[in-house]
This record gives sequence, structure tokens and C-alpha cells, in this order.
Amino acid sequence: MIIQPGTKLLGNLVAEFCLEKGLGKPPARVNLYSREEYIEETGDDKTAARYSPAKDQISVSPDIAAHINLVLHELAHHNQTSRDGAVKFDRKYDEY
Repeated sequence: MIIQPGTKLLGNLVAEFCLEKGLGKPPARVNLYSREEYIEETGDDKTAARYSPAKDQISVSPDIAAHINLVLHELAHHNQTSRDGAVKFDRKYDEY
């Protein structure tokens, strides 16, 4: 599957994953960035996806095809935030 910026395919894929896994509501947004935009948005050049509880979004770099496990990891964080609340999530997230 080729995911292009500006399409809803990635958002639909994430929503379908959340539904199938019983994870509750998906993040409000999944944004696919160019590498430069991703680093500017997240301040991170070492990951392919980052979940932001404050923005309720997953930011995704163009390296996503090679790093799909990171997206699933961030979806798990989203699920944990939905259950535990943002403060408890932040404490657990800092342990990683």
C-alpha cells in the first residue's frame, strides 16, 4: 500500500486497527510529514511515529513503511492514555 500525504488512507488504516483490536477511539489525527517537517514537529529524528496526547495525534515520518511496529507501539500508548488519563500516561511513558 502506498500512503500519500493529504489522503485519508493512513487515518482509515489506524481507525480500522483500533476497531479490530478493541482499542477504543483512534487518535483524532494521523499526520504524514516529510522528513524535515517531522523533525520540526516532533523534535525527533530517530523515530518514525510519535503520539502526542496534547494534540491527540500521531505524527508519522515518510519512513513509515520500514517502521510500522513503531506506529503500533504509539497506538498502544494512545490506548493506555484513553484508559489511564494523560498524567498517568506521561509518567509511564517517561519510563521507556
